[in-house]
Amino acid sequence: PERFTSAALIAQVCEEINAADAQARARGLKLAYHNHDAEYRPLPDGSSPTLDHMLRLLAPTVEFELDIYWVKHAGGDPAAALAALGSRARLIHAKDGTGMPNTPFVALGEGIVDVPAALSAATSAEWLICELDSCATDMFEALDKSARYLVQHGFGHLRG
Repeated sequence: PERFTSAALIAQVCEEINAADAQARARGLKLAYHNHDAEYRPLPDGSSPTLDHMLRLLAPTVEFELDIYWVKHAGGDPAAALAALGSRARLIHAKDGTGMPNTPFVALGEGIVDVPAALSAATSAEWLICELDSCATDMFEALDKSARYLVQHGFGHLRG
């Protein structure tokens, strides 16, 4: 988190990511950067570490694996972030929570994220990754509820 507190530090992070991206591409791989809340907490000048700095400084081949909960937790708008990232956001972590620090995550639709609005903005998404780092209820039940929530809102289908 401390590396996302100034434009100069963010530029250093971007240099490292760009170097890793070049190595990945040389091996036929793609690199996608996964955020947490620090990347969406405004800097003292009001700019966004990701949307105003990383998006400009990272090589266009670097994709984003956007975690919609962490964007919201930081006070950002996941739908706006996905719209800004455009075709570079192919992997989406569909996650929800209470917004309170150090609390377990919840099934999609039970927390602070407007999941349908966010995912509707994910026009280039290839994968929705339903993620629960921790959960106060049964993890598999929460994952099942989340999968059914995605289907109910037109963002997927269930097999079998």
